[in-house]
Amino acid sequence: MSPELIAILTIGVSLGGGQLATAVWVAGRFERVGNEMADLRQRLARLEGLLDGLREAISGWRETV
Repeated sequence: MSPELIAILTIGVSLGGGQLATAVWVAGRFERVGNEMADLRQRLARLEGLLDGLREAISGWRETV
């Protein structure tokens, strides 16, 4: 094998490895963001429930859906 072919293959493998590492890193970040959004969704639902209870306690009015 010629030195040029070895250099081309080496660069191809290193670029492929870099792309793979980046893809794994991005996937981990998306998973973390998804988990944080799920946590925020739960916290917001709890807050909405507390506000509904407060409204009912103050006004005596209950919303029917």
